[in-house]
Amino acid sequence: MQDLISGKRSLDDADLQGTTMDWLESKDYNHFKNLKDGTDVFSLVCKRGNKVYTTRKSIKMDEMIELLNNGNFDYPIGSSGQYRMTRVVFITVTFDEKQYTKEAVWASLRSTSIEDAEHTYGITNKFDANLSKYSANTENLCVKKLRRTDTLHHICS
Repeated sequence: MQDLISGKRSLDDADLQGTTMDWLESKDYNHFKNLKDGTDVFSLVCKRGNKVYTTRKSIKMDEMIELLNNGNFDYPIGSSGQYRMTRVVFITVTFDEKQYTKEAVWASLRSTSIEDAEHTYGITNKFDANLSKYSANTENLCVKKLRRTDTLHHICS
């Protein structure tokens, strides 16, 4: 990651993309041992895009789709009906490609710092923490994607 932040490497490097795809496609398991009877249990590791990850995200997405389909995500407040209270907010955070490299943006979405690298990190967690000051119960589903111009969009809802 330090090489990405410093500009020595790029997210566009073919070898880096190949290594990432090999890692994503590999089936890695956590090994647990039952201390009472000694049996072994193996659990597929959650990785972006695999079945475990997709199942977790699908549950959240299904809940949001149901909420939107029911149409029960906002309601009028006050007697005039002019104002509404909502339980769903869609937020798109876009990074200016003139100010940030793709690599710096990806690093900023991490929850932890990269050792010996100066960069911003934890913006998703900080944003969620600030949002929770105004709304006690928040759920979010974040989608990170690149536009055709390689600008990263971070979509939270």
